[in-house]
Amino acid sequence: MVTGIRNVDRNRDYLFAGDKNFPNSGGAANFSEFLKETWVPLVENEFNGNGRRVLIGHSFGGSYTLYSLMTDPGFFDAYIAVGSSTWVSGRALFDLADDFLGTTIAKSLFLYMAVAQADGGATVPDGIAFAEKLDADPIDGLETHFEIIDETNHFTAVAPALISAVEKLYPVWGMDEEVRGIALNKGSDALDHWFEENQAKLGFRFLPPRMELEFMAINMASEGHGEAAKAIVNSLLVRNPESFTSFFALGFVYYHEGKFREAIEPFEKAAEFARAAGETPTLIARYERAADNARNRADQ
Repeated sequence: MVTGIRNVDRNRDYLFAGDKNFPNSGGAANFSEFLKETWVPLVENEFNGNGRRVLIGHSFGGSYTLYSLMTDPGFFDAYIAVGSSTWVSGRALFDLADDFLGTTIAKSLFLYMAVAQADGGATVPDGIAFAEKLDADPIDGLETHFEIIDETNHFTAVAPALISAVEKLYPVWGMDEEVRGIALNKGSDALDHWFEENQAKLGFRFLPPRMELEFMAINMASEGHGEAAKAIVNSLLVRNPESFTSFFALGFVYYHEGKFREAIEPFEKAAEFARAAGETPTLIARYERAADNARNRADQ
């Protein structure tokens, strides 16, 4: 779920220190209070969030994102700052970083920073310098990333930077092949250990690519690797026991093994949970047909 606030005075709200070149600047502390006392409670009371928060800011908004991290680390779980004006207000963010780098944080946090190759003024050199400052004195539990987005300017960098940030925030690339290798060569116990280890390491950032794993398991079963395929799908179901797509995949794993009777229940559960989730009649009918087909094959 993504929410945004229409800004009415970016100088006032996004800059924590005054700058004579930007009238009304210096009210970021009040903006933080608004976020904590009004905006976030409103969103979380009205909508079904998961309790995890990511703050994204661009330009002066990126500067505010860094300010928020350094003054109240942990109110958000992840911080994404693009094109941050770390040069503004006499480089006050650098002074703030001096104090921040000597502290400890209570939980693991994520920070992604990026500037455009053609960002104007001091944005690129000061952005590099700010990232280097954080890297030179790392805080335990704070994972930081910094990139220069090639062939972009201050505005065109936003989209590719956000894509890159999300890929790093939720590092799923290569997980499917890693899971396949463990399931084939080490078995279900090792696979459970892999899931537990990554969950402990990444926390809410651990989002295994479920669809890819489900399709991979079905293909593995068709290739004669039914036990490894079941280990993969069962690992997914342990973590999401009402996933109709995972039950559908499990049914197909049994089906490809020729275990038609065993396939009936997972197909029926897929239809049951899809119906409970309010899925489309077409999808539910597909699951029901799969169960009927498995039942007919079992009776032959």
